[in-house]
Amino acid sequence: LEVVLADGTVLSMLNKMQKNNSGYDLKHLFIGSEGTLGIITRAVLRLQPESAAPCTALCAVSGFDAAVKLLRLAQRRLVGAVGAYEAMWPDYYRAATSYGKVRAPLGEAPFYVLTDMVTADPVHDSARFQAMLEEAMELGLVTDAAISQSEADTASFWALRDATPEIMSHLAPMLAF
Repeated sequence: LEVVLADGTVLSMLNKMQKNNSGYDLKHLFIGSEGTLGIITRAVLRLQPESAAPCTALCAVSGFDAAVKLLRLAQRRLVGAVGAYEAMWPDYYRAATSYGKVRAPLGEAPFYVLTDMVTADPVHDSARFQAMLEEAMELGLVTDAAISQSEADTASFWALRDATPEIMSHLAPMLAF
């Protein structure tokens, strides 16, 4: 951002680094202050093409260590394209499929991972995504997987991950933060 302060001082924060740890990150103060701290006169944005269709999979893994190794494998094979990586413990999975309005796409497992690969070329990239999952199965990291075949499948997998409110309503009088 470039910002003009009330006294006319021009404050330039126009670097192109994604993350800069060299000092205070003032950008969010100016963005959130709605013009009361200064007027934004320039901004640098990084635009990404809209994802045509995410490649999504819900994976049963042998444990937490396997989930970490799967993440590392996905990051190596899908360089820069891992859009989401969510871990779920088996008690959460059971509760979400019991109390939530979500079907259980996989059987019992020690641990679950929901992962997305963002892509603008689903035909080419879905093959890379599936190859990564096959390699994970060969390495014994993934014991079972459900791969999204449609937008409805993707929404169903994410509904499973986002079933916390339904679970909480069945655990009353417990309160969560």
